[in-house]
Amino acid sequence: MLNECRQVIMRSENKIDMLHDICHHIVNTGGYSAAWIGLLGKDDKKNIVSIGHVGLGENYNLLIENVWKKIENDRGPTGSAVRENKISVNTSRPGRRYPAWLSEMKSFGYAASVSFPLKVERDLAGVLNVYSNNPQAFKAEDLDVFMELHKDVVFGIKVMRMHLESERFKERLEEMVEERTKELALSEERYKNVVEHIGIGISIISPKMEILSLNKKMREWFPKIDVGQKPICYKAFNEPPRNEICSYCPTCKSLVDGQVHEAVTQTPVKGKIMNYHVISSLLKNSEGNIIGAVKMVEDITEKK
Repeated sequence: MLNECRQVIMRSENKIDMLHDICHHIVNTGGYSAAWIGLLGKDDKKNIVSIGHVGLGENYNLLIENVWKKIENDRGPTGSAVRENKISVNTSRPGRRYPAWLSEMKSFGYAASVSFPLKVERDLAGVLNVYSNNPQAFKAEDLDVFMELHKDVVFGIKVMRMHLESERFKERLEEMVEERTKELALSEERYKNVVEHIGIGISIISPKMEILSLNKKMREWFPKIDVGQKPICYKAFNEPPRNEICSYCPTCKSLVDGQVHEAVTQTPVKGKIMNYHVISSLLKNSEGNIIGAVKMVEDITEKK
């Protein structure tokens, strides 16, 4: 019985199934008449809630009802085990503590019972109850076995609690990640909206001088540029295209020394010269690696 119950505890993933299977082995492997495990409810009355039971048959509802009544009146072995936090044995031998309770047990066909409080760390978690039609069922050697089983059941409940807490932690962590992801997505969307609709041109240039992105203003100025093709900036921004980097290029300087640079350009576009005030700054990823430069462009042609 002990080995089978330990196997149940080791492989179970669900507390209710684990407690039911333990009761199953107490009855069907251990040869006892019935067994049930109750856990303390979360209300102030500390009622015992039956979680797993085997062998009670038609007696189940009436038996549990009587158990609750005895707990409330402090007159039954289950209530004693719960309140006094110690093993409570009741048999038909003379002088036993609960003669009235035993009388009721006999009406169910039982001659002895034992109740073990299940204490997890400092908290009383519930109680294990076992019944037998043999009044000599719970001798010292039998109680030794049940003491070992009691420890195993407490361990199993503790593991299940830790598993439940871990699952709750994971769920909360996933909720927090989801919430933060939404916040970041909203923040990123707001940032993109600002960059997209700001009154100056903004572009991102790679270390290879490729155009990686253009905001709305830059696309208005240079509608023919397809960033998907990663065109070279000094070719794409000039008509006709240049064959080499502009001598005043602030972006190139920023990529070399990591500093902020600026310049006023003379850019040929559609047969005329456009003057742009360009400020360039280095762009790094979260790991500190250089991924390019941000180029901010203002059209100052009419101001010249």
